[in-house]
Amino acid sequence: MTTQRIMKSAAAIAMIAIACAFQPSMASGLRSSVNTTQVRFGDQFELRLTADSSAATAAPDLTPLREHFQILGTGQSSRTNIINGRRSDSFSWVITLTPNEKGRLTIPAITAGNISSDPVTIEVVDAGVLPTGASAAGEISIDVTVDPGTHYVQEEIPLTVRIDSGAAIRQATLQEPSSSDFILTQTGEDQASRATRNGREIAVIERHYLLKPQKSGAVTLPPLRLQATLDDPSGRSSIFDQMGFPSNMMRMPFGSSLLDDMFNSGRAVTVRSKPLTLEIKPRPTGDDTWFLPAKRVELRSNWSPTNPKFRVGEAVTRTIQLFALGASKEQLPDIPVTNIDGAQLYLDRTNDDSADTPEGTAAIREFTVSIVPTRAGEVSLPAIDVKWWDTSSDTERVASLPAQIISVAAGAGVNAGGVNANNASMAATTTKARTTDSAPARATASWAKEHAGWIVLLSLAVIALIAGALLMIKGSRKRNTRKRGLDAGESKQISDRSGRDKVLDQRARAFVQACKANDLHSAYSALSGWITAESTKGGVSPALAGEFAAMERQLYAGADNTAWHGKRALTLFIKEKQQRRASSRNGANRNSIPALYPA
Repeated sequence: MTTQRIMKSAAAIAMIAIACAFQPSMASGLRSSVNTTQVRFGDQFELRLTADSSAATAAPDLTPLREHFQILGTGQSSRTNIINGRRSDSFSWVITLTPNEKGRLTIPAITAGNISSDPVTIEVVDAGVLPTGASAAGEISIDVTVDPGTHYVQEEIPLTVRIDSGAAIRQATLQEPSSSDFILTQTGEDQASRATRNGREIAVIERHYLLKPQKSGAVTLPPLRLQATLDDPSGRSSIFDQMGFPSNMMRMPFGSSLLDDMFNSGRAVTVRSKPLTLEIKPRPTGDDTWFLPAKRVELRSNWSPTNPKFRVGEAVTRTIQLFALGASKEQLPDIPVTNIDGAQLYLDRTNDDSADTPEGTAAIREFTVSIVPTRAGEVSLPAIDVKWWDTSSDTERVASLPAQIISVAAGAGVNAGGVNANNASMAATTTKARTTDSAPARATASWAKEHAGWIVLLSLAVIALIAGALLMIKGSRKRNTRKRGLDAGESKQISDRSGRDKVLDQRARAFVQACKANDLHSAYSALSGWITAESTKGGVSPALAGEFAAMERQLYAGADNTAWHGKRALTLFIKEKQQRRASSRNGANRNSIPALYPA
């Protein structure tokens, strides 16, 4: 018995020793890493905690992080590896953080059940310390450029933002700076393409703006801030990995697998562009006259009807249009509208509009003027001049509408001098009427007595008309009540159409980008969704339907997808859109300003 007790005691001591020996290993079984050790103050970074599935018995306790950091988001993923028939599972937690202060900060040890991580040290610096324009790893960059030349106050300066990325972008947000010194307005849609840099293929995204300075002197555009989530291959783990299939078996376009978004939150990066400083000149005229900086200014006019016949006393409408390329509506001046010898001029209305052209934004102001001749013969309409500053040649110019002479004929009953020929006879008749004795009051009373019966009938008729009018008003109110109910239903239909059109535009843009990149998977997916939504409008043309069927055959027939070229599909799609746009022009907004000289 003594020997057995000694053996049991020795076994217990050995188990305790073994447990103690393994305790440090378990305590450090949570591996920690950060995507960057140097962070700009205000930016975000990622902390990744990884543990074997056998040791991960609880989620990490993130409370110690709140002392020096803000937790912006969390996510988790799992990974399975099978090597030589041996399977190993691991879990990862991804925590997105932003520092609360600058300096050298330590991410403390994090515990998850019985395991813990080692501390990690990072350095938080001012935004100006790290080089701007690219991420720390150089995988994504942002650049801002403007066209060279002389720039003036209130001039629209074209500005281009270019984003280069060597990693797949899951989502991105570009934060634009604002200031009282300038107005920054985006124009057009983003343009996506691919290029080669240092022997590596990269994705290129370009966005265009118009920068309008509000003061002279040095105007600085602060850095644009790009926050993006990039694909993270090191953290990708899908259900297919766990089942032992190759990781690229269910690969989707742009480098992400079908269920990556469910198991991998990606990797967040923040990139800033370099600040841009421009020297803005004041108005060159140096006086208080109207200053209109633009690339091109034109004055146009037409008559309504096209070839009018001018007669004394009859109004004719003239439309004058001021067109300024590279200017805004607020910069356009008014034109003088005053009476002239032989005619009176009235400004009926003024309409302002703007239009996007291949050369930039154009401002349009349209004046509708009524001209009423006051005498027969030739009447001279004076020339109209608008001074403007040519920003391309840096010189002052004048846009002119030349003087015009119109021939005015005498109106009905009007002589060549513009005097009404009937005035004399009208005056004589008036004088005679005034000198003729009016009927006495008793004659009026006698007439009323003789026609009393007719007066009664007339009164009854008036009463009947009033009663009928009241009944009509009551019926109209009932119809309006029903109509309001119908209008509510129509409003819902309009809202439904608006949502469908927004989806169509998103899928159309995705298809165009995929065709330019020769990406068959993405092109087929976008076109499939577009055709499904467009089917409510009667389907698509046979040519586009045939191209879609060909894409489908190539995609699922096991053929080489790299042999597909998106140029033909894009051409057919653009033709389809143009035909649909042409067929819907009859329903265009009639309030828009039409071109005076349609090409």
